[in-house]
Amino acid sequence: MILYPLSTPSEITTRFRNIGALIKNRSQQSAPKTIPLEAQAFYKDFGFLTHPATRRPAPNLTPYQREIWNDQSKYRLVIKSQKVGITTSALLEDFQRSITVAKGKDILVIAQSQRHANEHIRTLKYMVVNSEKYARYLITSIGEFGQFKEEKSKVHVAYIVNDDAVNQPTRVIGLGAAEGGVWSWKNVAHIHISDIAAASIKDDSGLFAAAFSRLANTSGTMLIESPPRGPRGQLYDIYTKSKFSSQAGEEEGGTPEGQFKVWEIPAREAVASGLISQQFLDAEKSRLGSLYRQYYEAAFISAIYAAFDVFALEQAEADGLKIGVTPLNQYAPRSMGIDPGFGSSEFALTIIESVPHLGNKNRVLYAQSFERATYEQMKSAAYQLIKRHDIDTVYVDAANPEFIRSLKIMLEDEPTTKYEDVVRAANSKGHRLEDIMKVVPVNFRQEDKALLQHAKALIEAGEIAIHPDFNDLLNDLRIAQEINGGLDKRQGNRLDLVDSFRLACKFLRPIG
Repeated sequence: MILYPLSTPSEITTRFRNIGALIKNRSQQSAPKTIPLEAQAFYKDFGFLTHPATRRPAPNLTPYQREIWNDQSKYRLVIKSQKVGITTSALLEDFQRSITVAKGKDILVIAQSQRHANEHIRTLKYMVVNSEKYARYLITSIGEFGQFKEEKSKVHVAYIVNDDAVNQPTRVIGLGAAEGGVWSWKNVAHIHISDIAAASIKDDSGLFAAAFSRLANTSGTMLIESPPRGPRGQLYDIYTKSKFSSQAGEEEGGTPEGQFKVWEIPAREAVASGLISQQFLDAEKSRLGSLYRQYYEAAFISAIYAAFDVFALEQAEADGLKIGVTPLNQYAPRSMGIDPGFGSSEFALTIIESVPHLGNKNRVLYAQSFERATYEQMKSAAYQLIKRHDIDTVYVDAANPEFIRSLKIMLEDEPTTKYEDVVRAANSKGHRLEDIMKVVPVNFRQEDKALLQHAKALIEAGEIAIHPDFNDLLNDLRIAQEINGGLDKRQGNRLDLVDSFRLACKFLRPIG
């Protein structure tokens, strides 16, 4: 609900042109005798907005919009579905605060990006300028009330008339999800954080720390309204601490993160209020599959989760300690995975040996990554390891053709140069490259998911043993995350050892 102002864009343009006369007379206009504080009463006084589906005036806020708006808690958290209208009603509340309890102070509207924040301010301005009773409050020209020249409403700021001190207007300021931008404001009465889970920042702890600090001296309030994402980050931390913890309130020494009044607004409540249709939700459920709960049921789930089961990794480590790392059988088949990296990238090597006579185990025989290695150093190191351990098949990331060619030449593995033609021909005929060549290029773009799922299946079936000596590999396997079936590389950790491990596992038979 309340996603669009009552006027069409052309009507808005006309209204902006015609509002000049109104602006000139603002100083003579009297403020409303009373400004309602109750949500529905203020909405009625402000003027109805357009229902997004019917395109007709919507006379009432939804029950959940009224409840959230009317709540007097210092900190409020709304975990919401898409399409439920919370952002717009929260913007109306921001405006109500700007002319009542927050007069002469700043209200921050923090969105997932500066572009989204600007759009929120634009929406707020359109709503205000379309209100017959409250349009007078939006300052749109320089010097209307003796303010400084720069105090004219801009794309990211709305200047609002302060009836108590006309030369000290209220500011509603739109900010992107950047910690540095939040620290700049010192007279903050209210912070409205919108859709923060959609921000691209990897660590949002600094952003929230800055936001809480802005309210320390003003006893200000905060409203966070956002759809959920995965069970991580400050939004999830606030949600769990406030909903499930018995942490004391601020006056008793509790932290702000545990003091939020929490609402969860699934899309079915919007259906009950007539904002969206069940038919639309049914179509979305078919389209989104497992992600439907995140988008429309306000659930903290995600396609991102731990790639490898922690208990299975513990068993793999215990098996590795039991078997040891010394060779058991000189004729045992072995494979090597190479994830080449030079200069600032790490170069990773993993060797796996099959030891089926020990309960179908396959053990990691070698796992090492090298920082700032040179091309020549790694070519020599890989060649020596291949010879020393009598490697049967070497799998190399296909994104490094020059390294593959050099290794093939050193090992006299045909074809040594134009191997890409052989790869294409073999793939077109469904032939296994392992039957044709020793050094096998692997296209991660095509095989990322298959490589990860195969390695996961081997570990979870108890068929991989990893000695504690290979702690770097074990640690990388523990922190690796999966997204939509593939390895998540967005967290800044390249996980080169995990990639070399996945490549070496390609040699092993499929599970089942």
